Amino acid sequence: MQPVLESARLFFTFSKEEKTDYLLQLTERRVEEMTQKQSTTTVDRYQLNFAKLEKLVTEVKNPEQVVEKIKEVSLRQQEVLAKVYNQVPEEAQAAIINAQENSAKHVERMIESAQTSVKAKEYKDQTVQIRQMERVKNQNRIERVLLEGDSQINPAESVSGELNSERELKSLDSILKCEGQSGNSATMAPAVPVSVQSTVKQQ
Repeated sequence: MQPVLESARLFFTFSKEEKTDYLLQLTERRVEEMTQKQSTTTVDRYQLNFAKLEKLVTEVKNPEQVVEKIKEVSLRQQEVLAKVYNQVPEEAQAAIINAQENSAKHVERMIESAQTSVKAKEYKDQTVQIRQMERVKNQNRIERVLLEGDSQINPAESVSGELNSERELKSLDSILKCEGQSGNSATMAPAVPVSVQSTVKQQ
């Protein structure tokens, strides 16, 4: 039922900027779902949201600014999914990798089209680094557990607790709080309503 309602709302949203806002919110929803349960359907819907965004950014009034916000959101989600990857069973990890890599490809193409190929490469390097760093952290956790000799500690459970305690899934709204502000994923402000549209109108 949820996919039908989401599709209907997207269909009856006529402004390109508002459609972009809503699709970004849907990517946030999909990431939250993946932290709870990893399924091929959720991953496919997540990637589809980015495919639709890639098409939409060519139709908005200020694609460069909109793509910058999409990039910020994507990098934040890459960090969350990297932690989820370490949390889930091995058989579910492939789905997380697909979600990360395929969504990143869409964003990379958006950046190259609306901005520059140099910025697209910078984004790609950032996503690769995020995935690698989190896996190194997880390996260090496992080695620490083995060195301490505590067989009762499960590294995956440690990652799960860390993900929940840090509240990594902050609202997408917090990333896009300030209209016209470039944003910094390292210092997010409290959530307020998202509006790419309002940012465009100020131009």
